[in-house]
Amino acid sequence: MGIKKMKTVTFDMSNPQERELFMVVERNPVHFSDWVKKLLFQQIYGRSEPTSESSQDHGEAIRNSGLPFG
Repeated sequence: MGIKKMKTVTFDMSNPQERELFMVVERNPVHFSDWVKKLLFQQIYGRSEPTSESSQDHGEAIRNSGLPFG
């Protein structure tokens, strides 16, 4: 099994919007980690699943994403 890294998400319960987000997360049966990764993938690549085509330049997609990568 590969090396895994973890990022934490916090919700401020005094903020009504964040409290509502937390409640939605708590009610959702989907594994939170998978849900967040799928949303990040959609945000970065503009599609819901990776393509199996090896011809796509993933480096180019990352550079065009607007994220702060070199």
